[in-house]
Amino acid sequence: MTIYIFLVLIIIILLILIYHKKKDIENFTSQQDSDDYLYPIRDLQGICKKEYNLFPAWGATQCMENGKPNPYANCKCADEFGTCKVCYPTEKKYESGSNVVYDATNSFS
Repeated sequence: MTIYIFLVLIIIILLILIYHKKKDIENFTSQQDSDDYLYPIRDLQGICKKEYNLFPAWGATQCMENGKPNPYANCKCADEFGTCKVCYPTEKKYESGSNVVYDATNSFS
């Protein structure tokens, strides 16, 4: 009998933990804070399809400009193969070098 009580308690604790974890998951469709995101994904599918006839780059995809990677911007829209075609604006903070630990563009000659 005590084993059943123990199992029921464990199940209740797990349900409570799952409930609180689901409550803490970040919600990207919230009205009040959607402007706070650096790279918003709200309506990105419609924007990429309507303006560029591309697909949204949902993951963190590196920006490619003229066949060269731009480490200071993320990809906004990609083609069906996942190749970046449209990028978000370049981050000015990193472009100034204030937060760059290693700059690959420097030559070591």
